[in-house]
Amino acid sequence: MKKIVFICIMIFTYHNMNAQNSISGIIRDQDSIPLPGATIYIPDLNKGTATNNDGEYRITNLPNGKISIQYSYIGYINQVVTAEVNNENKLLNINKRG
Repeated sequence: MKKIVFICIMIFTYHNMNAQNSISGIIRDQDSIPLPGATIYIPDLNKGTATNNDGEYRITNLPNGKISIQYSYIGYINQVVTAEVNNENKLLNINKRG
């Protein structure tokens, strides 16, 4: 019974340590005006979000390693950025080009 409890605690600890990463930032246009409703999508994780009225976004519970992030907004060129996260909260601001 002690082994089962120990294994459960180890799995829970590993899962929590492995999923503490986040990426956040602000998406702006070429004139530094925030873009509300821009979409942020991570295809490999099937995870995404949209910016708020101030152009801010945040995606949490990301695994360690390199992550490709797709940024899009109607009327602007789509961008794909690769970021590496390792037990951190990464700040990634984007300036879109028309």
